[in-house]
Amino acid sequence: MSSEMDKLLDACNDTFENTAAAPDVGAKLPEGEYIFCINDAEICKSKSSERIHIKMECQVADGEYESWKHWSYDLRFTDSGGAPDSMAMGYFKLACQTLGLGTPGSMEDARACVQKMPNRVFIGQIVQSGDFTNMRIRRLVHENSVVWVGADKPMPDEANRANDAGW
Repeated sequence: MSSEMDKLLDACNDTFENTAAAPDVGAKLPEGEYIFCINDAEICKSKSSERIHIKMECQVADGEYESWKHWSYDLRFTDSGGAPDSMAMGYFKLACQTLGLGTPGSMEDARACVQKMPNRVFIGQIVQSGDFTNMRIRRLVHENSVVWVGADKPMPDEANRANDAGW
């Protein structure tokens, strides 16, 4: 290396030494339970099929994986052919109940529930199945992440209660 290049690299040394490695964006959350905050939720149509589903962007709110994001496409309304799927809709209704949004009785109610999902904090379980990662919504922790994150985080008690309940 030329001495000029050495000088340029030396000038970067302090910043380089104090910079953490970027997270692996292809990495998956390991199986387990996490406290998540829903950053965004919307009803979408699958790019690879005709399936209509909920796309939720969730972020780990505490612990070793804090700030890691997980995108969930698990909640859906139709099968891959576009036909209504009553079993999947039942899981969507359960998720709405668990998130404290009530039980939607119509698609209009379902749309309203999806719009109210952001900022909900919940305990979720990550489950790996082959190449797929699924998230199960276990229990609502708080309805407003802005209030929850700004307060003393109740995470240890909430996580212990979830473990005690067998989640």
